[in-house]
Amino acid sequence: MRIRFLDGSLFALGATGLAALSLMVSLGTASATELKTIYSFCALSNCADGDIATSLMMDQSGTLYGTTAAGGDQFAGTAFALIPGERGWKYQRLYSFCSLQECTDGAGPVGRLVEDPAGNLYGATSGGGANTATGVLFELSPDKARKNWTYKVLYTFCPKHGFCRDGDLPGGLTYAGAANGLPYDGVSPLYGITSGGGRGGTDTSAGDGTVFTLTPAPRGKWRHQIVYSFCSQKPRCKGDGAPSFTPAVDAAGTLYGTAAGGPSFTGVVFEVTPAAKQWKQSLVHVFGPPGSGDGDMANGNSIVIDQFSSLLGATPTGGTNTNDDGHRGGGTIYTIGDSYKVLYSFCAQPACTDGEYPQGVLVRDTSGATFGTTVGGGDRSGNSGGGGVIYRLGNDGAFSVLYSFCSHVNCADGGNPVDGVTLAPSGKLYGVTMNGGAHATETFAGGTVFELTP
Repeated sequence: MRIRFLDGSLFALGATGLAALSLMVSLGTASATELKTIYSFCALSNCADGDIATSLMMDQSGTLYGTTAAGGDQFAGTAFALIPGERGWKYQRLYSFCSLQECTDGAGPVGRLVEDPAGNLYGATSGGGANTATGVLFELSPDKARKNWTYKVLYTFCPKHGFCRDGDLPGGLTYAGAANGLPYDGVSPLYGITSGGGRGGTDTSAGDGTVFTLTPAPRGKWRHQIVYSFCSQKPRCKGDGAPSFTPAVDAAGTLYGTAAGGPSFTGVVFEVTPAAKQWKQSLVHVFGPPGSGDGDMANGNSIVIDQFSSLLGATPTGGTNTNDDGHRGGGTIYTIGDSYKVLYSFCAQPACTDGEYPQGVLVRDTSGATFGTTVGGGDRSGNSGGGGVIYRLGNDGAFSVLYSFCSHVNCADGGNPVDGVTLAPSGKLYGVTMNGGAHATETFAGGTVFELTP
C-alpha cells in the first residue's frame, strides 16, 4: 500500500511483526511558541508503534490518547496513549488493528477517541469488519492498572453483502456536551456519520451516507440506529449532499455537519434535528461557487460548536486568495451564528507562508481566539516545501503563525498536521503530524505528537 502526500512524495507501507513496548520520551522545557516533539512514531521495528498519526485527544488526567492510520502488527493502524510523568511521557500501545483474521476487528481508525467515566475508549475504523471492508465501531476497556486493554467491536457496518442500507465508511464519534468540554457520561447516545451507504441507495447507487446514533443497551450491548439517510430527497440529492468527518451535537441533540455536493456542488453545512419518527434535515449554509470567496469543499473538515454557541469550521479550499498553483484558493475559517461569515482566507501571504489547506478540529480559548492547523503551506525556507502550520486567529481578526512544520533538516519536527489541536487547561496545544519525526524514512512516513505553548 502506498500513501501520497501533498508534496507528491510516496511512502510505501510494509508488514510488521513486533509487539510494542513502553517507551520513555524526554519532556524537556518549552519556551513561548516553541514546539517540542514529545513522541516520534516508527520508533519500534517496522513501525509496530504506529505510522501516520491522525488523531489526538486529552482526558481529564492529562493523558493523551490517539490513533495512527497505519503501522502496528498488520499495518492497519494503532490506538495509543502518552502518559505524563515527572520523567517525561510514557508511550503505550493500546491496540493494533486488523489483529483478527480478515480484519473483522476493523482497520484504519478514524476520528478522535471518546472516553467515558470508567476510562473506556470508543472509536471507529474506516475499513475492516465482518464480511466487508466498510468499518466498525469499537470499545477499548482497560484493567484496573490501565496496563492491559480489551478490544470489543460494538457494531459492524454492512454486515450483509448488498447496498449497505445501514451505512458504511464511518467518521469519528461524538456526544452531546463535547462542545462544552464535558466528558462523555457513558450512558447517553454517541453520534456519528457514514460517508456511504444508507437508505438513499438504489439498485445503481450505494447511497451517500447516514447520520446514526449508538446507544448503550442492557447486558453490555449497544443499539445502532440510522436517524437520517443522505441523498434521499427528491429530486435526487438536491440540497442534500454526502457527509464526512465528525459532526457536532448541541445540548438539544441537534446534529451539525458538513457534506459534499449540495445545490452548488461545493459543499453545505447541514443540521439534523430530532423528531418523533424521522429526524429532519435542513441546510444551514450552502457554499458559493468556485471563485466566490465563500470557501469550497466544506466536507474536508469537522465542524464544532464554540462556547458562544456558534458553529465554527474550515474549508480546505476556496476563499479570496489563490494558492501557489493558482487554483481554488488556500481555504477558509468560517463561523455561523446569526449569519455566515468568513473569518480568514488562507494563502493571504506570498507563497502561502500563512498556510494552506486547513484541516482538522478547530478550538477556541476563553478569549475567543481560534487555534488550528493546515496540512500545507508555511515557511518554505526549510526542506519541506511547506509542511503545514499551527495558527492563531484572534477575536479581533489578527492572524499569526505559531509554528511552521518541517523547519528542521529532514523534517525531524514533523510535517502535515491533519487533526487540528487539543487545548489543555494549562493553555498548551497538543497535536499530531502524519509525516516526519526522528524515525521517518523513505519507506515509513512516521509522524509525531507535539506540544506547543502559545
